[in-house]
Amino acid sequence: MRISVKFSSARLMLTLLLCGMSVILLENYNLAANQSLASRMLSIASGVGLCIVLFLPAAILRKNKNADICDVLKRKNRVSKTVFAIIFAVYLIFTSEYFLLKYTDMFTKKYYTDAPEWLIAVLFLAVCAYAAYRGANAVTRFSIFLFGLALIVYALIFGGAAGELKFSGEELGGGCDGFINDLLFFVTPSFAAVIFSLTSGYTEKFCLRHIFISGAALAAFFAAEEIFERFALGAYANQQEYRFFLLSKIQRLGEIKGMEAMYMAVVTTSVFCLIALSVCAVNYTAGGNVLLNSLVFPVILLVLHFCATSFISVREILSSVLVLDIFSGVAVAAILLLAVGYPNERRNHA
Repeated sequence: MRISVKFSSARLMLTLLLCGMSVILLENYNLAANQSLASRMLSIASGVGLCIVLFLPAAILRKNKNADICDVLKRKNRVSKTVFAIIFAVYLIFTSEYFLLKYTDMFTKKYYTDAPEWLIAVLFLAVCAYAAYRGANAVTRFSIFLFGLALIVYALIFGGAAGELKFSGEELGGGCDGFINDLLFFVTPSFAAVIFSLTSGYTEKFCLRHIFISGAALAAFFAAEEIFERFALGAYANQQEYRFFLLSKIQRLGEIKGMEAMYMAVVTTSVFCLIALSVCAVNYTAGGNVLLNSLVFPVILLVLHFCATSFISVREILSSVLVLDIFSGVAVAAILLLAVGYPNERRNHA
């Protein structure tokens, strides 16, 4: 199966934007309480702005030298290539497990309380493995339709909840600790920068502004969610799990049914694209047998998922925003080292 088919760079960024939205869809007790709206908006702008900065080393490499991080790895000796490939693989495994755990947790708490998490994970990862085997081109092509569905669902949720908005005076609250906590959470979409760095070499018609447009759109989405959560759900939201899910329950659109199911569909597709692209990125860095790579990655995730559902200490580690951000920092540092060390001559491959 060929995994190196060229596809549109804009399509890749659209897919990564869809993946980034899963961060807030699966948010559960991660944000600081009693932070003012101004503080929360500043943390959103700072977090997403930092994510955009993390794109730049690979974006500049792609723009100026027509190469991606995988091209750089091909020039390294066997030891260096192996070390960097392991760093990226470990990071993508941790990130995928982080979101898979949150997804199965929400699925069992909000939809099917009797469903075993491991069974949901098995079925989900099987689909992701097949999609990754088909390649990033297939995943991103499918995501165009998924993104259209997501826009409809968000419009219905926000539009329906607009009738519940009750604006009141905002008191300045919170502190530096709360701001830092929120900032660390909103840096979570940095996984998109790593996936982009490892897959952008297979794209065409790359344009640097796509990164800034996607970042601005993601920040606007986070800001809209915060406004609706704060002024439609109010203090009630601070005591509930999966607050975006609650927005889908209070919509005021007459007799329209199935909003919760549509919400679940959007969450499923977002996490699906994230994990499938992560497997594709590992395929590109590891090389070798694509089918084997596409199977090994999900199997590792399944083993980790079983350990997390069996041991609370493992689950706490795999669900930690701070640990995820640390892994992100290591992965981005590796990308920066590789990008800076790339030869000056421009590669002119197709």
